[in-house]
Amino acid sequence: DALLGVHAKMDGHKLLDAKGKEYKVLVEYAPFQKVPRKVVIDKREATIEKDADFLAFKEELEKQRSVKVDSAEVWLEKREQEAAAAKTDDGKDSS
Repeated sequence: DALLGVHAKMDGHKLLDAKGKEYKVLVEYAPFQKVPRKVVIDKREATIEKDADFLAFKEELEKQRSVKVDSAEVWLEKREQEAAAAKTDDGKDSS
């Protein structure tokens, strides 16, 4: 009953702040008015650095990073040389 009175009086009411700016009050009903008290702490928080699966994954990832990969230009030159060598080999076989 008191809630309806507060809603009727305050909803849409205009308030002024210290600087003179006007704000409109909005009153809404809260279906669950209690605030949760207990904060659940995750026991796994900040333990990934100790996890065996993660460490194995991280090690494998580091191994892959250390593999040297040729640049596109170097790779293309190698392929062109292989193609040229294949052409000369094909030309020798047909003679």
